[in-house]
Amino acid sequence: KGKRLIILSNTSAPARIALQKLPKYGFNGDHFEDAVTSGEESSRYIKQTYGSTGSVKKALMLTWDGNKPNNPRLTVTPEGYLEQCGDIAIATSVSDADFLLFHGSEVWYRGQDTTNEDVSLSPFIEEGSFDNVGAIELVEYLHSKGKRLIILSNTSAPSRIALQKLPKYGFNGDHFEDAVTSGEESSRYIKQTYGSTGSVKKALMLTWDGNKPNNPRLTVTPEGYLEQCGDIAIATSVSDADFFLFHGSEVWYRGQDTANEDVSLSPFIEEGSFDNVDPLLKECLAAKLPAVCANPDFIVQTGPKGEGFANMPGKLAARYEELGGGCATFGKPGVEHFEACVRKLGLEKERVCHVGDSLHHDISGAVNAGVPVVFVTSGIHRMTFGTGFGELPGEGVLEEVMEKEVGAMRPSHVVPAFSRAAAPK
Repeated sequence: KGKRLIILSNTSAPARIALQKLPKYGFNGDHFEDAVTSGEESSRYIKQTYGSTGSVKKALMLTWDGNKPNNPRLTVTPEGYLEQCGDIAIATSVSDADFLLFHGSEVWYRGQDTTNEDVSLSPFIEEGSFDNVGAIELVEYLHSKGKRLIILSNTSAPSRIALQKLPKYGFNGDHFEDAVTSGEESSRYIKQTYGSTGSVKKALMLTWDGNKPNNPRLTVTPEGYLEQCGDIAIATSVSDADFFLFHGSEVWYRGQDTANEDVSLSPFIEEGSFDNVDPLLKECLAAKLPAVCANPDFIVQTGPKGEGFANMPGKLAARYEELGGGCATFGKPGVEHFEACVRKLGLEKERVCHVGDSLHHDISGAVNAGVPVVFVTSGIHRMTFGTGFGELPGEGVLEEVMEKEVGAMRPSHVVPAFSRAAAPK
């Protein structure tokens, strides 16, 4: 009919990209004369205002997550967008930036240099929540007031890895003095007990699935962890092993040799079922293998809104002990790990405050260690309380759950969350 068609779109992609996308949705691109996009118009403005000054200007850029496989929102890379903007580079910090660019809403992009990890903006895109920003501001406020911060974590990763991960969540690593992780403590124990005997010892290792693309739980490879443990190699069978290692809860890792495939522990991590795990645990028990647990967590929240749960290595270690095995477990709620943090700070216990969301690991551990503790209710117990994020449960429900989980133990303080609303002005 000779009608002329043009696209007007709020996509942050250039006009040419918008036109190239049409066949994906079943449209013939030749039927459209042109496109006007907010991406095209904004890049023209940036070029005129910042990109043609005779010197390179830097953008602090919020954009889409390029590490997410086949991300449908990533219609153009950050570099692809900035090519149209003139002499513009990526800022890796606020102090380094000349302007703030809202290009997407999944990550703060800090360039292709892997030393500067992108910072997730979650849970903003899923929930419209600014709560992670509030938590970041609160940490910055505490640091500005001279408060000393240290991390106590049940991650099976080394302390240095825990600290390196902080920028990914928007925190400044310089605000934290140190970290004590169950991974660090357990590897030290393994080195002293098995890795310094003068002969190579072998670990039968349950860990995270290295074949799963961008597996968020795989903070350190099995080999990376074992490097800290002395003369330790991977056992490919129970009869070949000197000890049993609970490092993760997705696979039985049998080394880099493809002749020995990893053995999936599913559906344990999803459902907490021991059907595929018990036969291995019982075989190790029959072989009288001593065990080490590098991550004592029982359960963690998953999903964009914390609506899901994953079963962790601590639950496997507890099952092994229930069947009659012996296990050296590291991390919270072990009193010695709280005391390790206090020693690193060089303060009296009453001058230290622990913050956590697990009644079993955080509250009972801190109380037994004699350290004041703040209980955050919007964490792993939120579904039990039946509250939304940032909502404080009723006193009756709170008392009932605490009585069931930790008996007479009580935290020093209870808060729903650390959020923007809670951050001091």
